[in-house]
Amino acid sequence: MSEHTESTAVMDTPIGKLTVTADERGLTEIRFGDWLDGRESTGNSEILDRAVQQLREYFERTRREFDLPLVLPEGDKFSERGVRAMATIPYGEVWTYGELAAAAGSPKASRAAGQVCATNPLPIIVPCHRVKPATGGVGDFGPGPELKKWLLRHESVA
Repeated sequence: MSEHTESTAVMDTPIGKLTVTADERGLTEIRFGDWLDGRESTGNSEILDRAVQQLREYFERTRREFDLPLVLPEGDKFSERGVRAMATIPYGEVWTYGELAAAAGSPKASRAAGQVCATNPLPIIVPCHRVKPATGGVGDFGPGPELKKWLLRHESVA
């Protein structure tokens, strides 16, 4: 297993601070909050700079699609298919967990689709906030349902 050099930046957004991490392969993680304990960044990376810029544009409503190389997690086959399917949900659309499961090739795996959303390392860019339960409501979201509602309103789908 080879070592990858990561660069991390903390950015201010309308929903609070985001910590964005990339390596030479692509964007690896987005976390809600300041995970650098007040430092602005660690290292320099063209991919990281592009990610921060594209996230700014998203929050300014001048970007609807991201154009970044992504390092998606490896796991069981359903998780990998689920994250890839979730990455295709268009801006302004909402899918149910069942629809995500079907897009990932396992129509009856809506609970597993929920787990894929819960473990998504690239929220916003891989839009887990665009997945809701078929029964209504917004469903679970790591940083809280109000933030999920904010993102959906931002995209005018709430």
